Amino acid sequence: MESVLIPGSTAARILDAAEQLFARRGYYGVSIREVAAASRTELSLTRYHFGSKDELFRQVIARRAEPVTQATYRALQEALLANNNEPLSAEIIVCAFITPLARLPTEQIGWRYYLKLMIHSDSLSDRPELLKPLRDAYKPVFEFYVAELVRGGYARERASWLMYFIHWMIGHMAFEVYELEQLSEGLCSSSDHDTLIARVMSFTIGGAAALGSI
Repeated sequence: MESVLIPGSTAARILDAAEQLFARRGYYGVSIREVAAASRTELSLTRYHFGSKDELFRQVIARRAEPVTQATYRALQEALLANNNEPLSAEIIVCAFITPLARLPTEQIGWRYYLKLMIHSDSLSDRPELLKPLRDAYKPVFEFYVAELVRGGYARERASWLMYFIHWMIGHMAFEVYELEQLSEGLCSSSDHDTLIARVMSFTIGGAAALGSI
């Protein structure tokens, strides 16, 4: 069977089309027949590579799960190394998590679709097995960040809430900023990613301080 990781391959083309459709309409709003049509692939060949729609969705999730979670894991490791493994401030921890994720949409449009797809994951609470690739990849990252927040003085419960809020916000921020550009009549620019990151950091650090003190 052809590897799904080969750029330009039939399987990769199917995944690209599925990612875009699932990002726009969610898991329940897309059929495997529509994915085949969008990828200009015979339905039989789409099923040959991925079988069911469930497996196709899992493969879409799995393809970027490891790179995206490892980017945030490495960022915190590098921050710890730069600080001689001493406890980090909440600001540094938050920055380590947000910065690599916020820059992903600038690297490839597929990342924008993937992050928007994460928003639709809220509708799959009854199908947790579909999100297993992401949850398996993200769990050690979540635990790593929570542990460092605890070392920095946070109660574990507050640290867990903080990481949950940040993770939720990143998914929306990566795509919804384009709506903000229209709402602000161009005052906020969707292409100004440095300002975007700075504003998110400022907002999140304020929230982190509040969570740590209440």
